[in-house]
Amino acid sequence: MTTPEKLRDVARDAESDTHSAIWDYPAVLREAADEIERLRQALDAMQGHTFFCQDAEGALRRWYPPQSK
Repeated sequence: MTTPEKLRDVARDAESDTHSAIWDYPAVLREAADEIERLRQALDAMQGHTFFCQDAEGALRRWYPPQSK
């Protein structure tokens, strides 16, 4: 599984690569890592709550946020 930490490590390593630096690869990886972390925190904040969503047939279904590890 890709983690924010792994993405940040790859970004750090890519900074020394001229080709990657030209294409702003490290910055893109850091932004992705930050977004993953933000989404993980949002899911963690939902723990213990029950949500309802409407399926394709219009029926309400319960949805439980995934448990973080």
